[in-house]
Amino acid sequence: MPSLKEVYSQMMKKGFFDGEKRKKRCKKRECLDVVLEVIERQIMQGEPTLTFVQLPPGYGKTAIPYSLSLWSLSSSDVYLERSIHVLPLRSIVEDSWKRFEEGLRNLGLCESDAEGISGAQCMFIHGSPFLQKILAITTLDTFTLLATKLPPAEIRKITHQQSQGHYEIARGALFSSALVFDEAHLFLEERSQKSHEKSLTAFLTLTRALLMWRIPVIIMTATLPYIWRQEIKEWLRDRVPGSVIRVLSYNENDLKDKDFEDEINSVKMCTKLLRDDTEYVEKIAEAIKSYERILVVANTIRRAQDLYEKLKDYDPILLHSKFTQRDRERKLKEISDERGKWLCISTQVVEAGVNISAQSLFTDIAPLCALVQRSGRCCRPSYGDEEGEVTINISKKSALHAYKIYDSNSLMASEEILEKLDSGFNWHSYAEYMPLLERAYSKHRLELDQRIYYPQFNQMLQIFLRPYWTARDAFNLLLELGSLTRDEPLIPGVICENEKMKINDIINAPSENKKDFIPLEFEDLCNIAKRFKVRLLTLDNKEENLDLRDLSNRFHVYKKIFYEQMLYGDVIAVLIPSECYDKERGLLT
Repeated sequence: MPSLKEVYSQMMKKGFFDGEKRKKRCKKRECLDVVLEVIERQIMQGEPTLTFVQLPPGYGKTAIPYSLSLWSLSSSDVYLERSIHVLPLRSIVEDSWKRFEEGLRNLGLCESDAEGISGAQCMFIHGSPFLQKILAITTLDTFTLLATKLPPAEIRKITHQQSQGHYEIARGALFSSALVFDEAHLFLEERSQKSHEKSLTAFLTLTRALLMWRIPVIIMTATLPYIWRQEIKEWLRDRVPGSVIRVLSYNENDLKDKDFEDEINSVKMCTKLLRDDTEYVEKIAEAIKSYERILVVANTIRRAQDLYEKLKDYDPILLHSKFTQRDRERKLKEISDERGKWLCISTQVVEAGVNISAQSLFTDIAPLCALVQRSGRCCRPSYGDEEGEVTINISKKSALHAYKIYDSNSLMASEEILEKLDSGFNWHSYAEYMPLLERAYSKHRLELDQRIYYPQFNQMLQIFLRPYWTARDAFNLLLELGSLTRDEPLIPGVICENEKMKINDIINAPSENKKDFIPLEFEDLCNIAKRFKVRLLTLDNKEENLDLRDLSNRFHVYKKIFYEQMLYGDVIAVLIPSECYDKERGLLT
C-alpha cells in the first residue's frame, strides 16, 4: 500500500498539478511531505484529531485534499473512502473541481472516469448530491445542510412529506471521509455589525460533532493569528475531552522549505499607500503601461462596478458574486492565462482559492488578513514573476466602503500597521507578514462565546448526533433561522430572455443550462422591483408578479413570508428581466 506522501510524490512526478497554461512546472513542496505524514499517522491511529495546517499563500495546500482522495482510491487497508473539501465561497468550488479533473487527465484518465471520481456540489452545481464521490468539493452552506439531514435536492420533498431526505446516505459518507475546511479564516472573520454569526456557529458545531464522531478534520489557512487558533483549541478541548488537536504551522518546529524561501525572496515587491481616491483611477491607468496583468480589488460590488465604468476604455474584466456561473467561468478562464494581458477588477471573490498571478495589485483598505490574501494573487514566483507592485488605497472614500462590511477594530489595526510598513515589504514571506498579523490581532480575540448563537448550536448538535432527530426537525430549524450559515438565504434567480419560461424549464434544466442562474438577495429583488416587473415562478407552474414598491413597515413581514415560500419549495425561482443583467457588468440594481 503506498503511503499518503508517496501518492503525493507520484502526482508530482506525473504532472498532476501542471496546468496547460502554466509557464513553469509545479515544484514538490517539502512541508507538504511532513504534513501528509502526520495526517496519515493520525488517520491510521483512529484518533479524534483536528489538525491545523498553516502554510503561506501559493504554497499548494490544495494538494492535501487531492492527495487524500487518491490515497483512499489506491488503498484497501484504511477505512478512508473519500475526502470532502469544504470551501467558503461558491465561486471557487467549480474552479477547484476543474483543476482536480485536469490533474486526473494529466494522469491519463479520460473525462468520463474523472467525472466519476470527483464532483462539485453547491448552489446550481450538482456533481455529488450526497457526497459519495472520491473527492467531493462543496461550500460550508451545502455541507451544513447535508450534515443536518437536509440534502438540498430533497428539501422540497421533505417539506411535502414525500421524503425523509435519504439523510443517512450523506451522513454515512462523513464517517468514511477526511474533512478538509479550506481558507478557514473566512469562516471566522467578524463583520461590521456585531451579531451572532451563523457561519461561525455552523463551522464550530460541525467541527465539534466531527471530533465526537472521531472523524479526521483538517483546517487549512495561511493567515490564522495565534490568538485565534488558541481560542478555538481551548473551546473545543473543553467540549470534546480526549480530542487531539495538532498544529502544523510554517516556521514552527522546523516546518520550513528552503527552496520556497529562495523563490519568494527572489521576488522584488514594492508597496505604496494612496491617500487621495481621486488619483486612484489615474494610477491604475499608469500601471497598465508598465504591467501586463493588473488586479484591482474593491470591497463592495458597487465600488467594483464604479471602477469598471471609469476604466472601461482599457477593456477590463469585472468579477464579483452577482454573475451567472457561465459568465464567471469565462472570466476566470481569461485571467488564469498567465501568458495573457488583462486588467481585472474584482471584489473579495479572488481572495481565496483563485489561482492567478497579477504583476500589479491595487486594493482598497481591508483587514490585514485580507490584504495578505489579496497580495497572494500578485507576483507569484511559481508563475515565473520576478517583481511586482502593491498599491493600497487608504483614502477616506476607500475606508467608507470597508467599514460597511468589516469590523472597525480590524480596520483600524490594519491602518496603523500600514502607515509604518516598509515599501520593500514582501507579502509572500510568512516570516514577514505573520508577525504583523499577530500584532494586528493581539488584542482582538474571537470572543467565541459572545459570537456563537447557542440556540442554533444546541439544536444543530442534537440533529448531528441523534439518529431520532429527523429531516423534518432539521427543516423546522432552517425555517426558524432562514439559513444555517448566512444572514439570509440566497434566492435562485434566472435571467429571463423568454417570456414563456415555465417551471419545468427550471426543474428539468440540464446542469449546463443552470449555469445561467444567478444567486440573489432580497435587497436585490427590492432594487430591481422598483424599476421592472419581477416574476415568481411557483411550484404549481403559475406566475406571480412580485410587488415590492411600497412595503414600508411591512418589509420584514413580507420578507419572512417570501423566504418561507422559498424554503417550502412553493417558489422555485425568480425571473429577472434581461434588462437587469449584463454579461460584462453582472446584475444591475
